[in-house]
Amino acid sequence: MGLYSDYRVLGLVCDGPAQGSCGSVVNSLGSKWFVTCPVDKGRSVHLYDASTLRLKGSAKVCSGSEFIAALAAAGEVTFAAVGRDIVVLKRMKRVATWSAHEDAITSLLVFGNYLLSVSANENRVIAWNREDGKIASDFYVNPGFHITTITHPPTYLNKVLLGGQDGSLQLWNVRTTKLIHKFRGFGSAITNLEPSSVVDVVAVGHADGNTVLHNFRFDESVLSFKHSEESSVTSLCFRSDGDESLVISHANGDLAVWDLNERRLRMISHEVHKGGVATSSFTSGEPVLITTGLTDNCLKVHIFDQPDGSPRVLRFRSGHVGPPVRVRFCGGDGRQLISAGLDRELRVISTIRDAQNRVISQKALRKRKRRSEAKIRSELVVDDQFAGLPPVVDIAVGSARREDEDFANIVTAHEGIKGAFTWRMESGALASHVLRTEDDETPNANGISMKVTSTSVQISPAGHIAFVGCSDGSLSSYNLQSGRLVARSPEKHKARITAIAIDSIGETLVSGSDDQSLKFWDAHTMQASGEPITLKSGIELISWSVDSDLIAAGCDDLSIRIYDAETRKLARRLKGHTARITDLCFAPSGRWILSSSMDASLRTWDLLAGVEVDKLDCESPPTSIALSPEGSFVAVVFAGEVGITLLVNKAHFGAASMSLGKDDEQGQTGGQLNELDVSIADDLVTLSSVPVSQWIVLSNLELLRERNKPKVPVKKSESAPFFLPTTKGLNPSFDVKSQPREIVEQKSDRAFGSLMELSEFGRLCVDGKYATALELAKKLGPSGIDLQLRSIEDTDSQLSVLKYFVYALSLQKDFDLIEAHMDLFLRIHGGQLAEERQCAMQLRELKAVHEDAWKDLRDSFSMVLTLTAHFSGQQ
Repeated sequence: MGLYSDYRVLGLVCDGPAQGSCGSVVNSLGSKWFVTCPVDKGRSVHLYDASTLRLKGSAKVCSGSEFIAALAAAGEVTFAAVGRDIVVLKRMKRVATWSAHEDAITSLLVFGNYLLSVSANENRVIAWNREDGKIASDFYVNPGFHITTITHPPTYLNKVLLGGQDGSLQLWNVRTTKLIHKFRGFGSAITNLEPSSVVDVVAVGHADGNTVLHNFRFDESVLSFKHSEESSVTSLCFRSDGDESLVISHANGDLAVWDLNERRLRMISHEVHKGGVATSSFTSGEPVLITTGLTDNCLKVHIFDQPDGSPRVLRFRSGHVGPPVRVRFCGGDGRQLISAGLDRELRVISTIRDAQNRVISQKALRKRKRRSEAKIRSELVVDDQFAGLPPVVDIAVGSARREDEDFANIVTAHEGIKGAFTWRMESGALASHVLRTEDDETPNANGISMKVTSTSVQISPAGHIAFVGCSDGSLSSYNLQSGRLVARSPEKHKARITAIAIDSIGETLVSGSDDQSLKFWDAHTMQASGEPITLKSGIELISWSVDSDLIAAGCDDLSIRIYDAETRKLARRLKGHTARITDLCFAPSGRWILSSSMDASLRTWDLLAGVEVDKLDCESPPTSIALSPEGSFVAVVFAGEVGITLLVNKAHFGAASMSLGKDDEQGQTGGQLNELDVSIADDLVTLSSVPVSQWIVLSNLELLRERNKPKVPVKKSESAPFFLPTTKGLNPSFDVKSQPREIVEQKSDRAFGSLMELSEFGRLCVDGKYATALELAKKLGPSGIDLQLRSIEDTDSQLSVLKYFVYALSLQKDFDLIEAHMDLFLRIHGGQLAEERQCAMQLRELKAVHEDAWKDLRDSFSMVLTLTAHFSGQQ
């Protein structure tokens, strides 16, 4: 089964045809409008509320190499074409699958009470009844006519219009399956058909960028629009709010608005979507336009409310355009991620609510004043066309000073850039300081001058100091509040620094380099601390476990070396990866370490055993991983994927299937993985599985009772109720003599009997049912066992309880619980037992058994402490 299971993919908004999927569809349900988008390379769908762009639902439609080729929606039902099948979803739940085509379906169209499916390779059209999925009609078009798009002209009963690859059109009757008319060709492939509000007129979009308004009753073109010679038409839509205009979307990202009354171009919006517009659609009766991109993972809602008739973006949802290269959790709750992508963007990704996702702004770099202050030189040109900082090579995230507005809490190093940049996540923008290096160039081993760039970054646990490693092997520290240099290492690595890590208290820094060495530094003075560790391979990654004080180094020889940070000696060497290791991270407990590699695997290693306990084979190589602070989720970035996959760590929530390989000196895994035998030897002393609070509070029960006593004593009533007999006088009291003697004696006998009644626990001990008594004691809470033990008053019953404790201690099970119960019993009845001569022998036996059990446990503790001190070099 493995340690991990898929949970969800973060950062995905919508796919486009450029990703091999289809475009999005817009439909209404009552007065609300919804957008259904394919995501995850067309394997899933997202449903958004168009008024807020909040995610209302999602569903996984297919897996593997399959993808959604076409989408259609009507009311609560969504239809997705996957290969030769149609998957039917109702409220994002799969309810049916329809099959009839012999080749892949390329188009879908909701047609009244029917759904039309088109297979271009078959030249076949099938009409399905939307209610029960039965085929209403089925027909083939003429050979040689390759269907590219389909639409239904309003008022044309049972008629559909088919567009072809050769630019021609055909009108078919779906009910009779007859060809009604062939229209003359337009000379260019038809990419889109959109009916207008005028009867008989349909807009025809072409691959050459030309759009024609064609009257199909007379087979005549009314208008022709073209503003781009190089970009094909991807989508057409008419406004229906009284404004006679046509919006034409193009593959180059342009959005052209044409005035139909004046027959002129009203305006053009350039690069509405980076990489091109995939779909565009107006909501009925409103000047609201919904668009999706071909490649930019973006969904936008525009509103036409400007004086010149141009649209503005009303709201949008977006994600990474290029694949992320680094991902890290921020904060202690594991609810947010920081991701840096090849699209030059830094994004905040929420793990619980997609509406909280946002991009961290870089607009401050466009200000020339900031350029002069930061002294950014020719390697970074900042102007109005600035596309963003170069891709990130390393990122560090700090959480200690998130509430302090004066401190940045994110530091990044970028390709080919001298210095590191600081960011503040809470403000969602680039911070004012750039952590600049002093040297512009440095000679390499061959004497050739090379430009110095930042290659690695880290933030101190206190969140006030940033460390920057450079390509020349130098290491510097900076104040994150002022951006000023604090210290610079007098010594350098002989090659570029590839990774930096710091201990939990911010005292010691370790750096890894291509020069095959690990160097330790004083984090305050940047002076070398002790001798470096020399390896036989270059170091690519470093991770320092806060809990176990171990350092993991991912090396060029495809192994992971584990060092003890105190002794700086090699503790483990983990082998198993067959390609470059891309990322490392420790589990919060420090016992496990996770590693990702270009061999398309995510491996989990047990450091105590020195073996691999889990291997997750992936479709694409994972390039970055991050484990949430509590260890419940693993965020994984895959090569070529714009989404961030969130995996559930099943071991955090309960038992998980794990396998261990051979335990050898090198910790190398190989061969068949064997299950770990977790049986416990019979002669071991074991603790109970009950919560600690159930027995540890027993020693403080008297203190708790004293604390819970009322501060003010309860006042006695000045006079008794009228129905109780009292004596006359200044100090009235109860008149006991007025009651009959028989009644008083009965009440006394009843009260005395209740005190002498033996508890259930005591009765089991008297009967010799010690095993049953032990099970009962484990179920009782602190107050329950206290009441049971206090109610054992007579000497014979107390003697039976002593025999019970002798039995329970001899089992050497539930040792902590038995000790706590015995301590409570002796504190309650110890004085009485010491006075009884018949209990002396039983007390001596109990003492002997208790000392034997504790001696075995003490000897085990001593052996563990001695071996630990020996192997850790402490003695």
